[in-house]
Amino acid sequence: MEHSRIKKRNVALIEKCVMSSIGIESLFRKFAGNPYKLHTYTSQESFQDAMSRISFAAVIFLFLP
Repeated sequence: MEHSRIKKRNVALIEKCVMSSIGIESLFRKFAGNPYKLHTYTSQESFQDAMSRISFAAVIFLFLP
């Protein structure tokens, strides 16, 4: 079994709208060889909890009033 030398970089998406999250997830899946792994969260609290276990290269914060 061959292992990829490219390590996926973690990206956090914080968005409470499920449809927006699905759309952004589809953009991340669209391109072969995408070096990012998207993690979605529906609240800032759940994201903060995940930060203790996961190192993120970027954060996309989309909460709107």
